[in-house]
Amino acid sequence: MISLSLVRLLGLSCGLVCLLFLFRRLRSGVQDWSRTGWLVLFFLLTTLISLFPSLMNFPAEIFYLGEVQGGRVIAATIFSSIFLWIVILSDRSREQGKMLLIERMLRILLVRQSLSDLRPVLEGADIVIIVPSYNEVDNLRELLPRLPQSCCGRSVRVLVVDDGSHDCTSDLVRQSGHCVISHPVNMGGGAALMTGYETVRLLGVPFLVTMDADGQHDPGEIDSLVAPLLNGEADLVIGSRILGAHHRESQLRHWGVLFFSRLINLLMGTKITDCSCGFRALDAKILAKLDLRQNQYYAAETIVLASKIGFRIIERPVTIYRRTSGKSKKGGGFVYGLSFMKVIIKNWWR
Repeated sequence: MISLSLVRLLGLSCGLVCLLFLFRRLRSGVQDWSRTGWLVLFFLLTTLISLFPSLMNFPAEIFYLGEVQGGRVIAATIFSSIFLWIVILSDRSREQGKMLLIERMLRILLVRQSLSDLRPVLEGADIVIIVPSYNEVDNLRELLPRLPQSCCGRSVRVLVVDDGSHDCTSDLVRQSGHCVISHPVNMGGGAALMTGYETVRLLGVPFLVTMDADGQHDPGEIDSLVAPLLNGEADLVIGSRILGAHHRESQLRHWGVLFFSRLINLLMGTKITDCSCGFRALDAKILAKLDLRQNQYYAAETIVLASKIGFRIIERPVTIYRRTSGKSKKGGGFVYGLSFMKVIIKNWWR
């Protein structure tokens, strides 16, 4: 068995190596402490504990290890593991922040490059229907002719966001006389919607509707979603399959919708019955205040953030039909549910 003195010697050696590394970095003028700072702190603590092992007496007592042989070493190992997890999560959060910034910059560039083509059609419209699409050309062929040109006496235009499709989605949309903006690669339904939101914001369109490209949403129900916005009753109107009707893809998904809707209601004090429906209407003014980040689980994120800010959210019954062709791009199963819950908790916390 390794003696405690040897363990202390190893800890002290690590601390001295760390100090040497710190000295060389400071002498070179490098001021990036994003990762080095954490490591320096970790090894400095190692040095202190090696020189003054009594510092670990209290942590050892916390884990009831004070009377155990080598208890201080075990406690130090536990705290080291916790510390390293904090470092990993912090570093991951920082990297995600950088990726979000890059995505936003690229999104703005893409939208602004496309504005010259989109402006003649979309500018001046009262309502824009945003349809994110990924390899849904067969369903779009049936959906696009059914989309209205007016709603509640207001002019309506259609914007399809082609999310890196490998089929002829963009060509079909242009041939149908509607607007399309294309991602060079598939980024997710949430990213496609954010591209649509940025376009609407720059063009000054007052209201927007989002609906899926798979044909499961009924264009005839758009009026009921938009009316509360026009009447000043709400800022966000969500279509609810629970209040309306729907084809059940699976019992797991059905009960998942109910569970996560109740979870959001518990956390946010809302009265939502369907937290995952993408058939919605929004007042465009709220977009500037929603810090949307989710490329996939955008439905729950929008509800949580909107309710935190205090926007008025109501629901209207809708019917969700069976998709006519192709397979759902959404995930499924237990892992999907965990990821969905993670998004709810994360956005509630931030």
